[in-house]
Amino acid sequence: MTDLAMIGVHRRDPDQVVAYTDAVLATARQTDSGVVARKLRGLQPHLAPLLADRQIRRLDAELTDLVGTRAT
Repeated sequence: MTDLAMIGVHRRDPDQVVAYTDAVLATARQTDSGVVARKLRGLQPHLAPLLADRQIRRLDAELTDLVGTRAT
């Protein structure tokens, strides 16, 4: 699902990014999977161009809490 979120980033579609990233975040929290966390860590820097959107900023904050990086 991180791949689908990345497509949303490339399309500059915050709704798609939020929908898929929220689902991946839920999975990461339930499973404590290192693989899922790495995929989220890889996605996070690509969120930077969309940080003007309130929901993307929320995602960035949640990702930071989970994986410890920022989208700057």
